[in-house]
Amino acid sequence: IDALFTATSATCVTGLVVVDTGSYFTRFGQIIILILIQIGGLGLMTITTFFALIFGRDMNVRENIIMSGALNIKTLSRVSNLIISILILTFSFELLGALLLYFAWSGYDSFVWGSKFYYCIFHSVSAFCNAGFSLFPNSFENFKDNVFFNIIITSLIIFGGLGFAVLVNIARSIIFKKERLSLHAKLVLVITASLIFVGMLLIALTEWNNSLSDLTTKTKIMASYFLSITPRTAGFNTINMGNLTYECYFLIIILMFIGASPGGTGGGIKTSTFGIFLGTVWSMLQGRSSVEIFKRNVSKDDVNNALLLTIL
Repeated sequence: IDALFTATSATCVTGLVVVDTGSYFTRFGQIIILILIQIGGLGLMTITTFFALIFGRDMNVRENIIMSGALNIKTLSRVSNLIISILILTFSFELLGALLLYFAWSGYDSFVWGSKFYYCIFHSVSAFCNAGFSLFPNSFENFKDNVFFNIIITSLIIFGGLGFAVLVNIARSIIFKKERLSLHAKLVLVITASLIFVGMLLIALTEWNNSLSDLTTKTKIMASYFLSITPRTAGFNTINMGNLTYECYFLIIILMFIGASPGGTGGGIKTSTFGIFLGTVWSMLQGRSSVEIFKRNVSKDDVNNALLLTIL
């Protein structure tokens, strides 16, 4: 039962555990969990499609339509290229994250020889895939005052949760100057940044003199920032979750409900759905029949889907 629960939790990247991952499972078991996390984070359809492309099997129209829906892109001809880009981006982020974590943990001598880089890889993959699995018994509570470590983990969580289509669009528009930033990317970025900032502010207000009372001001701000990011997608923690106020629990429930972004590694109703929902409410309050975001009209189908998904 423990093995079944853990395998399910890893594949569905929830981060829920019934036993301590670092001490209960052998190194072999932890690697199996890591592989399941990677498959769950990338998406089973993405993995199977990638191997089909490697072995020279072309995608038919139906498969292209399914994958374009899963990856949140409109152009069917871009599906194969996007899948290759997804894998390159994923492994690049995870490798970079592992290397940075190695330097972040340079001052910690509690690692057994040869295990530090393994810990770096495991937690980099777990963070980018928004899985929340940690090899430490109390997640990241021992590193709440390590600013460099917190920035690395939260950055991996954010980039993994933005969605691969958004990451590719950002790269093509900002770095390579080949296309404009899409309405979807703008909406995801604005909602993500707003949720992080507002969540951080409200968590600090509710917990400043409660669960954060014994910490320094710098650590309080960092812990509030971390706790604002991790509920929407990841599942890690740097402070004891059992000591929070009910107001903070309710805020965390809202953040978990919204979740990550389409095509990303997290769950929830998605940031774009939440953004369209807010835009619809605002348009209705103003008496407008159409929903407009960033001076562009949102299609009726997208509005209906957003409202239906939120209500369900």
